[in-house]
Amino acid sequence: MKRYRNRLVLAKIESVAGTAEKLAAADAILCSEVSLTPLVADAVGREVVRPFFGSHQQLPARAHATVQMTVELAGSGTKGLAPPWGKLLQACGMAETTSKSTSVAYTPVSAGEKTITLAVNISGVQQTLAGCRGTFSLNLAAGAVPTLQFTFTGLYADPTDVAAVAPNYGSWKDPLVINKTNTPTFSLAGATDLALSDFNLGQGNEVGYREPVAGNPEVIIFDRQPSGQVTVLAPAISGANLVKKAKEGGTNVLQIVHGKDDGKKVQIDMPKVALNSPTYGESEGIWTIQANYQPLPSAAAGNDEFKITNL
Repeated sequence: MKRYRNRLVLAKIESVAGTAEKLAAADAILCSEVSLTPLVADAVGREVVRPFFGSHQQLPARAHATVQMTVELAGSGTKGLAPPWGKLLQACGMAETTSKSTSVAYTPVSAGEKTITLAVNISGVQQTLAGCRGTFSLNLAAGAVPTLQFTFTGLYADPTDVAAVAPNYGSWKDPLVINKTNTPTFSLAGATDLALSDFNLGQGNEVGYREPVAGNPEVIIFDRQPSGQVTVLAPAISGANLVKKAKEGGTNVLQIVHGKDDGKKVQIDMPKVALNSPTYGESEGIWTIQANYQPLPSAAAGNDEFKITNL
């Protein structure tokens, strides 16, 4: 009897896209809400004519697999050292830029996205997917642990019997709950005194699987359309009139800093945010304003809609 609870996830950046890397204990991913779809395939029907009723054979085509998981958003603990979730961001079309002893920043790219080898081991049965690329959402809610939720698509490989390695989670640091003390900075549209209730960012990558007749199968990122929602306790109109700003159709600067100590801070920057569709609501009897938003490219070269920095 194999227990589903006994699961292990491993991931490593590939030297050659689509070529599986050898995985070890240090490649373990500390995650939750893991879901492996072992086979995703198109069903090609054989609609042949026959002199009787009955189902037609379905042939599988374009076989691949997907993995979903959630990781806690916490810094590496050392300034200039990449956090362990950084490799997952790179496989979602994010570039990693390290400033020695200072910071590690992640910004979007529109070409040359890296790939990871991703393995899921369930009670000694392991499926290893090469060439994985994906998309993510970032979630911060007051009173909760900040998280990154990933969805990866990878090349299909048959599951095999593999004993799970003893994972090394040493690079994963304990997270901090979102609150006033642990999340000292939230500013939007020039207002620094807004009370943040909930924030999410969907990277919005369009990920697809290609299997050409000539050439190797691959997972590619076709496009990126990031968007999200932000909810704040309703401020005085003199502080930040979010409804008016949405009506005016301009753009605004957004920044969040979570964490207190060097190496453990995570900063989110969006230089050009368009607010739209604000609505009123309530949380525990307190009036709230929720608005959809879109982070837009700022520089002429683009690829700067948002930045995630470990400081």
